[in-house]
Amino acid sequence: MSNTDSDAEMYEWNGGPNLGTMNDSTLNQAFDLLRNQRRRYVLKTLHTEPETVFSVDKIADNVLTHDPEAGDRDSVLVDLHHKILPRLADESIIDFDARTGTVRYRGGELVDDLLVTLTE
Repeated sequence: MSNTDSDAEMYEWNGGPNLGTMNDSTLNQAFDLLRNQRRRYVLKTLHTEPETVFSVDKIADNVLTHDPEAGDRDSVLVDLHHKILPRLADESIIDFDARTGTVRYRGGELVDDLLVTLTE
């Protein structure tokens, strides 16, 4: 067994995603989404909370709670409405209704697996 094989088997044994079976485009998309700290806070909130529909206000409150450098609430809301949530919606990770200010988490197998790994 090669080093790569044993590393992949060990990672699977630990319950993480089997990255060896993913194509580069899928991996790049997932890592790019998780690259931004504020997006990670948003995704962790959506992934770990029991609700299925979230208000943008609740997400903003969670970001403010976990990010000491977030600034004021208005700047977080602007960032969520104009950058973070539309980007996640474009990637089909969430459904975002800007009119009602609601978000529904759809997730994705790789993003979900990576979020579990990041929160452990």
